Amino acid sequence: MAIAIDGTGTITGISAGGLPDGTVDTDMLASGAVNRVKLAADQQKEISKAWLNVNMSGTISITKSHNISGVVDNGTGNYTATLTNEMADANYVVVCNAVAATNTSVDTWANAYERTTTTFRVNTQNSSSSNVDRASNFAVVFGVLA
Repeated sequence: MAIAIDGTGTITGISAGGLPDGTVDTDMLASGAVNRVKLAADQQKEISKAWLNVNMSGTISITKSHNISGVVDNGTGNYTATLTNEMADANYVVVCNAVAATNTSVDTWANAYERTTTTFRVNTQNSSSSNVDRASNFAVVFGVLA
C-alpha cells in the first residue's frame, strides 16, 4: 500500500511496529505499567543503601527496615545494626535520630560510630549526656555497596 496524506493531515499506509525492548512510552507511564527503574551508576550513588526504624523501649525490635538483617542491644541507648549487603568500605555515612514515645519536648542526640563494612553502632543520649532508650530510633545509610 502506498503512503498517502489527505487534506486533513491524516497519513495512511504506514504500519508502526513495537518499540525496541527497554523503551518506555507515555502510554506505559500513564497506565502504571512501569513500576521499577534501573538507575545509572552515578545515580545509584545518590540513594540510600539501608534504613532502619528500631524501637529500643523494652526488648529491642526492628519496626521497619531495608538492607538491615538485625540489631543487637548493647545496653541503654546503644545498639549495633548489621547490614544485609555489605558496603564497599567503612567510609559511608550514617544519618541517625531518635525521638521519645510522647509528644513532650525531649532533647535527644543519636550518633553513629564504629562503622565496618557490615555493621555500625548508634549511641542515643539526652540533654544531660546520659544514654537513653527511645521508642523510635532512625538510621539511614549512604555510600557505595560492595
